[in-house]
Amino acid sequence: MTTSARAVIVLAVLCTAIAGCARTAAPPEHGRRAASGPVAAGAPTRPLHAPANYDPNVAGAVACSALILEGTVVRVVDAAPGRMRTTIDVSNWVKPATGPRRTVVDTADIATDGAHRRWHAGQHLRLAVDVDPSVLPNWEFTAAQFARYGQAMADAARIDCPYGR
Repeated sequence: MTTSARAVIVLAVLCTAIAGCARTAAPPEHGRRAASGPVAAGAPTRPLHAPANYDPNVAGAVACSALILEGTVVRVVDAAPGRMRTTIDVSNWVKPATGPRRTVVDTADIATDGAHRRWHAGQHLRLAVDVDPSVLPNWEFTAAQFARYGQAMADAARIDCPYGR
């Protein structure tokens, strides 16, 4: 076996071990039993740095959102480098529960890496802005997915976001 083949095998073993460590089960809470080994594919996991009551479901996403709203884009302009400022006529405030009819939201620029186009005036937008200002906002929700964010507000209030609130 060549040295490069051994290196590839070692790397594969390390990656598998690291992935297994990262996929440990959340601690038993809210009536869930603790898992005894790796978590089944698709099962929720808890980041190692997360508080004990972190839950990576919709309520966890809501807990880690600074702003959740629905509305129509009025305009999008450049802000600081790597950022954009979007003016939105809000039709539905989720988090916080209320706010102004028109608001300006500063987010990471979704078009920075060229993978997405900026929103355009008149576009209907369901938006969740993370508490971490460097994270791209979430905006590709169906109406049903967005409704689940609103329904998860009470559960989200009992969850600590692992990186801020």
